[in-house]
Amino acid sequence: YEINENGLPILKTENGIEIILRGVIDRIDIYEEDNEKYVRVIDYKTGKKRFSVSNLLYGLDMQMLLYMFSITDENGKYSDFEPAGVLYMPSKEIECERDRDEAGNIEDYLNKRYKMNGVALKKRNVLSAMEKDIRGIYIPAKLTAKDSGSGEPILNKTSSTCFTASQFTNLKKHINRLIKDLANELYNGEISADPLVSGNSSPCSYCDYWSVCGNVPNLKYHEMSENAEEELYEIIS
Repeated sequence: YEINENGLPILKTENGIEIILRGVIDRIDIYEEDNEKYVRVIDYKTGKKRFSVSNLLYGLDMQMLLYMFSITDENGKYSDFEPAGVLYMPSKEIECERDRDEAGNIEDYLNKRYKMNGVALKKRNVLSAMEKDIRGIYIPAKLTAKDSGSGEPILNKTSSTCFTASQFTNLKKHINRLIKDLANELYNGEISADPLVSGNSSPCSYCDYWSVCGNVPNLKYHEMSENAEEELYEIIS
């Protein structure tokens, strides 16, 4: 599904800068139940992709969320749908790394390598529509033994990445703020080489302009907060 909004801006800064989103969604899934409608965005990945809530604090991992918010916005194709999440689906043919005599079920082996990651709506009927028993086999959501089977699902924290509807709404506001700030910085000529470094990962390692930026090897940079995930949840909650 191609997003171009017919040239309409998705955001406008206080200075009048118009921001237009363009891109292509690999797949859109819709689900309807009891007059409630939900939509999720699927992105196929041939490589490894690990969604990180911490990255959202800094404006990273936003592409698929931007797509989902744009199609559910008042001018979007699915304006009357509620966001159900974004998921990255492995689509690369897997290589067999099992020994001939290795114990374990082959189906479990395959499921582990084709499990999607991302973030989903924390709503029981929506999650069970994605995976019937919500066991965390195919989606980033797994019920705990304490779950009663009704009401808001009680999820395993280490195996689940889910936001409530209000958290998705606040996340959209957070992302919009980041985009506006970025637009204003670019418009005002603020383009200093100040990469975000997380652990041993630096964008400088795959940048084509390292030889001319004057910031090699990472003389100036800022680091991701150790509490980035908690800070993001505080913002959207």
